[in-house]
Amino acid sequence: MKRTLYISFFLFLLPVVASAGKRDSLLNVVRSSGSDTVRAKTFCELAALYVDTLPDSARAYYENALGLARHAKNERVIAFVLAQYGYFYFGKGLYAKALEYYLERLPILEKLGDKKAVGRAYGQVGNVFIAIRDFDKGLDYQRRALAVYYSIDDKISIGNGLNNIGVNFFNRKNYDSAMYYFERSKAWREQIGDKKGLSTSYGNIGNVYAERKENEKALEFMKQALDMHVQLKNISGQALTLSNIGALYVQMKKPDEALGFLNKGLDISLRSANLGTQEVAYENLSKAWEMKKDISKAFDYYRKWVVVKDSSYNQSSAEELTRKQMAYEFNRKQEQEKAEQEKRELVQKEEAKKEEAVRYVIMSGFILLLISLLIVWRGYRQKQRTNKLLEQSKHELEEQRKEISDSIAYAKLIQRAILPV
Repeated sequence: MKRTLYISFFLFLLPVVASAGKRDSLLNVVRSSGSDTVRAKTFCELAALYVDTLPDSARAYYENALGLARHAKNERVIAFVLAQYGYFYFGKGLYAKALEYYLERLPILEKLGDKKAVGRAYGQVGNVFIAIRDFDKGLDYQRRALAVYYSIDDKISIGNGLNNIGVNFFNRKNYDSAMYYFERSKAWREQIGDKKGLSTSYGNIGNVYAERKENEKALEFMKQALDMHVQLKNISGQALTLSNIGALYVQMKKPDEALGFLNKGLDISLRSANLGTQEVAYENLSKAWEMKKDISKAFDYYRKWVVVKDSSYNQSSAEELTRKQMAYEFNRKQEQEKAEQEKRELVQKEEAKKEEAVRYVIMSGFILLLISLLIVWRGYRQKQRTNKLLEQSKHELEEQRKEISDSIAYAKLIQRAILPV
């Protein structure tokens, strides 16, 4: 039996009461602000007012927000709007559009070096692949995301990541592994006081019990989840849980109880344009009316189920999603190769600079050595000349001394010859 599980998101567009005062206040900001960045964020706030009630208005506001963010060329704001817009399309079951915006966002965040946002973006891409039942790709991205969350100790996201891996295993019909991750996520969320996350944990654990045919336990957990969604005013969560409880009553062969929950869930999901929840509701409404032997109504809801099922997902959209993901991976690989090449070139430039510096030092040292040798040689030559001069002077003095001595001796000799003895 088709059930929709609670995938944990990494940003929450909380249902807001779209009061005229709130809307007018935000529109005033849009009209008065001269900053495209401020106006883009304000349009996102306006869109959040109408996500569940007037989805066409919400879409128009998101378009305005994205246009302004692109015009401002503010990459952080562009990434913010892309996340909001992608979440909007995911909630409506339009997975190709959601993936388009998520994949455009990822390289921006990687460039900005925002690890927390990169991890959450991995998780969002993983959620899309889980939704279209490409579980291997979904698990790859979810594990990438969880590794990032643990590395930066992002507590809320760790709980979300554990939950979403559980969703992946649930859709593979590996209920033991799914329960393991749902229980881990629930324990983690209880520890950090994440009430919003706990509402999804209770619903998903209830779905596992339903698949195991432990209906009473399933009903207990699902009703706890519904109470939490009501307290949190989470409209999409209420619609999903109501539809899942209705599907459980169909499984329990209780069509009257099922119809009450399924009709409430369908009513909310129609107003919020949530195709995934509509699919669950229509399928089980068809089965409930079949149990009540009303073949006409059963067939009517069956036809509606087929239309919604084809609208939310078909083979061509799967191919488109795969193409977009492959394009992202290819571009990412090219960017990595480009970055590595630039890094190699930078290293080469640094090495060339070092070699040039070494050559300069060697040449400078060689020149200094030559100058030193020249000074020493000149000093040596000067010393030789000085010594030679000294030697010559000494020789001349010796000659003079000898001449004087000879003169004195000669004079004495003459003197003796002249004087009588």
